[in-house]
Amino acid sequence: MNFENFLAGRINKMDKVEFFKNGSRWLRADFHLHTKSDTEFLRFNGTDSEFTSQYIAQLKRQGIGVGVVTNHNKFNNEEFCALKKAADIENIYLLPGVEFSLRDGSRGTHLLIVFDYDWICNPERKNYIEVFLNGAFVGIPQYDSSPYPNSKYTLQEAVAALDEFNHDYFLVMAHVDSKNGMFEEIEARNLNTFATSEAFTSRVFALQKSRNRDNRAKIPNVALVEGTDNAGGGIAAIGCGNEEKCVTQKTYVKLGDFNLAALKYALRDYGNRVRTDDYVASYNSYIESIENENHALIVYDPKANEFSMVLGRSAQTYLNGTQLADCAALNDGDTIKLGKSVFHFIAYCKEDRRWV
Repeated sequence: MNFENFLAGRINKMDKVEFFKNGSRWLRADFHLHTKSDTEFLRFNGTDSEFTSQYIAQLKRQGIGVGVVTNHNKFNNEEFCALKKAADIENIYLLPGVEFSLRDGSRGTHLLIVFDYDWICNPERKNYIEVFLNGAFVGIPQYDSSPYPNSKYTLQEAVAALDEFNHDYFLVMAHVDSKNGMFEEIEARNLNTFATSEAFTSRVFALQKSRNRDNRAKIPNVALVEGTDNAGGGIAAIGCGNEEKCVTQKTYVKLGDFNLAALKYALRDYGNRVRTDDYVASYNSYIESIENENHALIVYDPKANEFSMVLGRSAQTYLNGTQLADCAALNDGDTIKLGKSVFHFIAYCKEDRRWV
C-alpha cells in the first residue's frame, strides 16, 4: 500500500465519528498479536487476501477493538497495511508494533514496541520501523528467526535510539513472568535499577501477562494488560487461550478516539480506564439526547438555606416520581426526572454550610 492510500484510509477512519458519537467506549485490547510473517506462526495455506480477511474476522469474532501486531524482531509493512485497511472497515484500531529482544537480563528480555502510524506513513515514504530494526541488529545474523537473538540494545539504548526518530511510541514489557520476561531474566539486584530508570518510567506504559502477585508488587504503578501471544496457534488462537484458572484473561481500555495519544492516556490512567473483566462490555454509558427545553429551575434561598424546584415549560418534569405541578421543596437525595434524563440531587448547602 502506498503512502497516499494509507493516508486516505487513515483519514477515512478518523472521520468515522459515528463510532464515538456517544463519547468514550470500553474496547477489548490485545497488545501481543502475531501473524504469518513470524516463523512460528501456524502454517497458513491460503492467499494473502484470505489471510487478511480471516485474521480480521477472528479479531471481530473475539470482540477485539484494539490490537497491536508484534512479530519477533520484524515488521512486515505490506502485510500490516493490508490488515489495517480491513480492520478500519470493522472499526478495529490496529497498530504497528514489534516484539523486540533486549540484551538486558541473563537470556535477554522481550519488549513490545507500539508505534504510531507516522513511523510508516510519512511524507518521506520511509519505513522507520525497519530502519530502527536494521540499526538494532547490525552484524547479528538471522535475528528475525527463532530463537530470535538479542539486539545490541539495552532498554536505555533502545529508548535513546527510538527517540532519535521523533515519532511517537510507547513500550510494554512482554510476558513478564515467563522466559525472556523481565522478572524471569533480570536479577533482583538489577531489577530496581532497571524499573526506576528514566527509560522505563517515561516509556514503559504496561506489563503484559503478569501472573505473579509478588512480582506485581515490585512495580505497582503501571498498567497490567493482556495479549494472545500464541503464534503457534495461528488465526484460531487469536483472543483465546491465555488462561488463568481456566478463564481467558482479557484487557479492556476506555478510549474516546482512535489515536496513540488516547491509548497512552488510558494506560497512564489505568485505575479508571483499564479493566480486566467482561463487565465493561455492557458498561458503555452515554448521553442519548440533549434538549434545550426549559424543564425546570432550581432556586436557592440563602436566608432559609433551602432549595426548591420551579416548573418550567415542560410537563415532563418529575420529582421523586410525582409530576411537578408548580413549585416544590427540593431536599438532599431527591430524584429528578427531566424528559428522559434522571438526576439525583445532592445539596452542597445544608445544615451549617451556606452560600454567602
